[in-house]
Amino acid sequence: MLTMKQVEVPRWPFGKVALFSTPERALEHLCDHVLTRPEAHYWSRLIPAYGDWVEAGDDDALYRFARSLWSPHPPIEAAQELYDGYSNVIVQAITEAVVFGWYWVEEEADGPCYRGLGTSGVYVIWRPQTVRTGMLLGYAAPPEDEGRGSRRSDPLPRQRSWSYRGAHLRHEDRDFPPVKNDADQTIYHVFKKSARRLRKEYKHAALQGKVADGGGRLGALQEGVPDFADWKTLRQRWSLAAPPDAHKYN
Repeated sequence: MLTMKQVEVPRWPFGKVALFSTPERALEHLCDHVLTRPEAHYWSRLIPAYGDWVEAGDDDALYRFARSLWSPHPPIEAAQELYDGYSNVIVQAITEAVVFGWYWVEEEADGPCYRGLGTSGVYVIWRPQTVRTGMLLGYAAPPEDEGRGSRRSDPLPRQRSWSYRGAHLRHEDRDFPPVKNDADQTIYHVFKKSARRLRKEYKHAALQGKVADGGGRLGALQEGVPDFADWKTLRQRWSLAAPPDAHKYN
């Protein structure tokens, strides 16, 4: 159904990177992240075509759209546009992670696995030639512990595992955190939250002896995360052909 992408990633020395191993894998991660709330709220600010096909704040619309992706007659044009947008954000995040040193490497049984963050707050897990996943780390719902049915009957299994922590203490009835109207402020908020989570993920991996390389410059995200003005400058100046100087936050 999808026309899969294999692209040259700027500053990546190991050749082209496939945006997921199979179309089925790509659709699974679209459902688990791009179409699952609260991540869906923020992906709608990162993928230009998102609002053309589905309303990120409408649970029923997200469910119906996700289910249609697994039907015998899926919405091919819509799926391709969301996949392309998702892929573009992931490629930029990988490039930024490499440029700024916001990544580390874990050795696994079948080879090295890279984990890094971009200025969008997108956390990517990838192998030298294939992306495994891309998520907004600060708002990603965890996988369910129990087994699930088929995607056709249960297209958004992670939706049930999200918990809006502290909502009861704040006496909030809503199920998800509020989203700012300003797109830049929203993405910056996600970036900061993801950066904090990234530090925890790296520390946990290091304590378990999993880190084989990298990670030395992640401390900058904890001690000197760019303020909004500097972050916005990086976002505006960014170009895959000529990324901005990275040394300031290394």
